[in-house]
Amino acid sequence: MVSYWADVLPYTTTEQVAEALLRSRTFDLGRVSDQLRQVAGIVRRKYRLVRWGFWLLLLALIATLASVSLNTVIPMT
Repeated sequence: MVSYWADVLPYTTTEQVAEALLRSRTFDLGRVSDQLRQVAGIVRRKYRLVRWGFWLLLLALIATLASVSLNTVIPMT
């Protein structure tokens, strides 16, 4: 029975997943909707953190380039 996103993991093909969905005798719309909402929240948070990671990486790259260029202009003795 497929009623949770992790229930799909044991299947190796799309056809097997489709058959398992058809064999599922209970279709609890409330539970499926709750799972979809939770997964959507996780995905939204994931991509927000990835976006922040890229901005922080850009900031680190700018800081590194600035420190290297300052080191060439003002050499440390």
